[in-house]
Amino acid sequence: MRFSLKWGLLGMAYVAVAAAALTQDHWAYADLLWLATFVAICMAIQSAILSSGSRRAMATGFALFALGFAACAQFAEHSIPTRRLLLAAGVPEYPNYQPVLNPYAVRPAPVTATFSAPTINSYPMPTQMAPVAMPPAPISVVTLSSSPSELPFTSKVRAANAVGSMILGLLGGWLAAAAFRRHRAADVASAA
Repeated sequence: MRFSLKWGLLGMAYVAVAAAALTQDHWAYADLLWLATFVAICMAIQSAILSSGSRRAMATGFALFALGFAACAQFAEHSIPTRRLLLAAGVPEYPNYQPVLNPYAVRPAPVTATFSAPTINSYPMPTQMAPVAMPPAPISVVTLSSSPSELPFTSKVRAANAVGSMILGLLGGWLAAAAFRRHRAADVASAA
């Protein structure tokens, strides 16, 4: 893969979102990092299928290393050191924070009703039954919930896992390309 201004700008944007994710208390930055990591993994898989030579080796190494770390982060989160590294760096696990409001929480409107029974002699006996109007059923109202959708430390762990997946993918791509070049150099030396 050639380095160009486009890749440099994309890398700087990724680093800026990663810095925002680790300093801000919002879950959206972690989601953006995972989206970028997912797109990079998909592009690496596509490049591994459609390319050849050193490019295929680099794309395959990136995809294998990044997917391996992402699988560990998803299915065995306590086996990777992301949480311990963030705590060692001084990121507080449960700081005082303003909760993120969840606009999709549905809470029914409170309905209170009071009934009083009439006394026996207060109403005359009806001769025939009149139709009785029923009050409408209460309608659920969408309101903002005060419960957070995710703790800030959790979103920072997710962001760090996305960055770790990308870094290990880059390391895997570099190692695979170096191994391919060494193997090709050995083949050329043995053929001569």
